[in-house]
Amino acid sequence: MKTALLYSLIPVAAAVFAALAAIFLKGSGRLQSIVQHLASGVVFAAVALEITPDLMERHAPIPTAIGFIVAVLALLLLAKGEQGGDPRAGKGRLPRVYLCAIAIDLLLDGFVIGIGFLGGTRQGRLLTLALTLELVALGLALVGELQERSIPTWKSFGITAVISSLLILGTGIGVGLLSVAPAWAVTAALGFGEAALLYLVTEELLREAHEREDTSFTTATFFLGFLAILLADVVTR
Repeated sequence: MKTALLYSLIPVAAAVFAALAAIFLKGSGRLQSIVQHLASGVVFAAVALEITPDLMERHAPIPTAIGFIVAVLALLLLAKGEQGGDPRAGKGRLPRVYLCAIAIDLLLDGFVIGIGFLGGTRQGRLLTLALTLELVALGLALVGELQERSIPTWKSFGITAVISSLLILGTGIGVGLLSVAPAWAVTAALGFGEAALLYLVTEELLREAHEREDTSFTTATFFLGFLAILLADVVTR
């Protein structure tokens, strides 16, 4: 367990450094669009290559459906709450749905790292490297989103650092509780996470990316992110 937790510090540190880079090297709308496309491709690949195959192998449709539906309903209710009231109130307010989706993503990423180290140190290391790329992209995108909402610079950095640290918690859960949790609970959690990640990609990252400068190159970065995780997954097998 100690080895898995130590390795989980690598992607967290990468996210923190990415957040600092986003603060000191303020980018254009095009750069933010590139980062959000890249993060979308990485997260989508994580869903397609890690979570979905695991759910298919479990052959448990009811827990999967329950977790998936609960996540969709919860996120839609949060989104509805954010859209209510004065539309100008978005400035200075935290994007709760966005933050919740990323938090769930990072908990699941940590969970995946924990599972990887249970399967062997080599597999855990390779998964850590793949997830480090995802956290770099998400760290950049999250700081950009918070600053666009007029959240103070260092508050944006602090929020990013705290949320990134959830990956360590997820790793601890993956290693420490996997052996005692009932199979249906793990399946429901994975179903919940899959829906949350799909929401993050389709309703948050890509929607906001398309509102900025959008070119063929920025679109290509989505596929670059997906390909990077795909190749990393191929290497681990």
